[in-house]
Amino acid sequence: MCIRDSLNGLTYPTSDGSLNQVLVTNGSATLSFVDTPRPDHNVAFVVTNNGSSAYRLSGGGSNPATDNPTINLFRGFTYRFQNQAGGAHPFEIRVSDGGSAYNTGVTNNGASSGTIKFEVPFAAPNTLVYQCTAHAGMLGNIVVYPSI
Repeated sequence: MCIRDSLNGLTYPTSDGSLNQVLVTNGSATLSFVDTPRPDHNVAFVVTNNGSSAYRLSGGGSNPATDNPTINLFRGFTYRFQNQAGGAHPFEIRVSDGGSAYNTGVTNNGASSGTIKFEVPFAAPNTLVYQCTAHAGMLGNIVVYPSI
C-alpha cells in the first residue's frame, strides 16, 4: 500500500504499483491511499485472558505475556481476533473506555468466543479501545494508522 501524507510530506512504499486511490481528508490533512487492500492484508490475533483483570494478545507483533497491550492497526487492513478467553470475557471494539461499541467494519463484535473480524475503514477514528463487556479493567488501546 502506498500512503501519501500531504500534511507531513511522507510517502510510504507501494506493494505492487497499483493505482487504485482513496482520499481521506480531515481539516488541513489529506491522506491518499493507493493500492486498495488485497486479501493478504490480514493479521490474526489470539485473545486470551489473565484472570478477570486483563486480556493478552498473541500474533500481530504482540507479546503474549503483556497485559492489555496497545495494538497498532492500519486503515484498509483486515484483522481477526480469535477470542479464546472463555465465555465470561466478551471482546468488544469500542469508541472509548466504557463507551459504545464501534461497529463500522466489525463483524461479531462483543463475541464471547469465536472470531471478531475488523476491516478497518479508511475513515476510522485515530484511536479506539478493545474491552471486555463484563470486566471494565480488561481494556486496551487501539491506535489506527496513519492518523487523519
